[in-house]
Amino acid sequence: MGAQTDLVAALLGSASGLEIFEELRFVWEYLAAAALLLATQASARSRGLYRGAIVLVAFSLLSLGYFPYKDALTALNAPRLLFACWYLGISFAMTFSLLWVFDVSMPDLLWTSATAYVTQHIVYVLVHEALALWLLPTLPSHFPAYVLLSVGCCAVIYGAIYRLLAKPLRLGAGRLLSDTPHGTLSQTVVLAMLFSSTFGFQHLFQMSESRATAVWMDLLVCGMLLGIQYTSYLAIIAGREAQLTESMLTDASTHWELSQALLSRLGSFMHDVWHIVLGVKVAKVPGLEGYLDRVERQLGDYRSMFFSNNDVLNSALAAARLLCESREIPMTVSVGKLRSGSMPAADLYALLDGLTRLAIEQALQMDDASRRAVDLELSERAGMLLASCSVTCLKGAKAWDDELGIRRLTLLAEKSGGTVQAFSEADVATLRAVIPLARERA
Repeated sequence: MGAQTDLVAALLGSASGLEIFEELRFVWEYLAAAALLLATQASARSRGLYRGAIVLVAFSLLSLGYFPYKDALTALNAPRLLFACWYLGISFAMTFSLLWVFDVSMPDLLWTSATAYVTQHIVYVLVHEALALWLLPTLPSHFPAYVLLSVGCCAVIYGAIYRLLAKPLRLGAGRLLSDTPHGTLSQTVVLAMLFSSTFGFQHLFQMSESRATAVWMDLLVCGMLLGIQYTSYLAIIAGREAQLTESMLTDASTHWELSQALLSRLGSFMHDVWHIVLGVKVAKVPGLEGYLDRVERQLGDYRSMFFSNNDVLNSALAAARLLCESREIPMTVSVGKLRSGSMPAADLYALLDGLTRLAIEQALQMDDASRRAVDLELSERAGMLLASCSVTCLKGAKAWDDELGIRRLTLLAEKSGGTVQAFSEADVATLRAVIPLARERA
């Protein structure tokens, strides 16, 4: 026990409790900000919480190595730049250790870590440099109040930046930047420049006449980087969404053309079968009554797949009905009178296909298979195309939780000037798309 006490004393030297807290808070605040953003952007690896706890404990202990490192440099009268190298090294080490916790690419990790470091650094400048060492110099002597102020400032700043970036990070679906050597190198340079610029302000913080300028300049640098990253997030997501919309429409156009060809050929075949059945019935061939009845029922099922004189509607709804049947989900369809050509064929096919697939996914969340059902309604009202899917859901349960699926559908609707609404009332969840018809858009 005495040897352990001597080791701790040698490690910490003459460091005070406040100095120890300052080293620990650097690790805790940085890892907290990085974990908050990465958990929104990417999924955790197996036993992620356990791994995260190991990383936290390991770097908390490692951070205390700063005191013997500082004492050694002080004894050697080393330049102040070497003191900053400690934080540069431990910052990169913490960053790379998060690859063990989260399933994220290296460029995305570095990019998000830059945001996390800026978030942590804003708290550091406000609490430590601006308040503790300038405006309220007696604050550190009231240690509990100082700790509570640090925690409260973290909660406010971290919460604000999380609200700002959470949506674009989620829409990135875990992959924002291309995972290439060039991407890794460029993001490493960005992170290194960020560390260098913020550490460079430490020299100005030491001079009382330039402290106010240093605080505002440091905060402006952090704000500038956050603004650049936020606009970059939006640009990346916007570009990806545009590509996604075009890809969806291309796929829908291909599916629609194939469906039209298949239905046309199948319709010709069924027409011939119908006349053959009529001929056999007129000839009164003995022994075929049961067989003919079964064929007529199948012909009736085929005719029931055609809901209107719109070929696109028929193709999309036939595919949706077959998909429901394969999942053993009853589907009812109500189609009002629609003008032909009210929407481009590919757009209408993609919209209906997206609606029904999301509705089927929602219906499958019901554990009771007898309560699964999809109700689709299509109508034209006041110059608008109304497409609505309703499914049964558990009362009070969250409905339509596929954010990416809803976003894809919204992009399709917005392309035609429309909107998408997803809501639930009691035990019914409804997904509704409202699209201006071609004449109204003109």
